Amino acid sequence: MEADVLQLLSRSPGTKFSAKEVSKIIDRKQYRENHSWARPFLERLAREKQILKDTDGRYFCRSAEEEKKEKAERSGG
Repeated sequence: MEADVLQLLSRSPGTKFSAKEVSKIIDRKQYRENHSWARPFLERLAREKQILKDTDGRYFCRSAEEEKKEKAERSGG
């Protein structure tokens, strides 16, 4: 499931999703049983810094441009 979550977020870099939104988009059947089934996957990916989480608890991937900019800033250039 983590791969599904990463794929969804990487298709829309910069777009922020709630755990409920991710749960519903990826698997509607499972969503009907548990509205936030994807939360543990999202939390693990955020802890591993594969995705980001904002202060409102919404998850997202950075765009390629943002990642390049941050790498350049870290390397001093």
